[in-house]
Amino acid sequence: MPVQSSSRTVLADWLREHSSTLTTLDPKQPLDDLEVLREIVGNARVAAVGEGAHFVEEFSRARQRVLRFLAERCGFTVFAMEFGFSEAFLLDRWLLCEGDDGDLAKVSRAAAEWGAADLIHWLRPPQPPQRTPPRASPASTFPRPVGRYDLGTRHESGR
Repeated sequence: MPVQSSSRTVLADWLREHSSTLTTLDPKQPLDDLEVLREIVGNARVAAVGEGAHFVEEFSRARQRVLRFLAERCGFTVFAMEFGFSEAFLLDRWLLCEGDDGDLAKVSRAAAEWGAADLIHWLRPPQPPQRTPPRASPASTFPRPVGRYDLGTRHESGR
């Protein structure tokens, strides 16, 4: 009589066959190990990237690598994230290069402390964008367009 596999064994086998190992969590390292995501993303114009828990540095670093991959290799140009209403306005202005690059903690303590500082700094271009998106309402604050010139400049500067 054949032995039936338990649901745990079936799941473990499926995960082994369909998983890929990340070579690093360092957001500044090459993204080649994330190429397996290209098939999943396909021609999508929207991708949601979540996390299992807030304030976990490893999740934040992995998310930053995935967002870099989506922007640099899949052509995504808009990034939206959850922030408080009033804080989003201040952060948006900072992302548009108003204020000093080192002022993130003054502008958004939450962004600086919950593991997103590297990601937020990566989103800020090294110089002010040549165009400013309209800011008629909070809905136009996030998501905000990220021009190709921004992404190329960030990539070249190692941000």
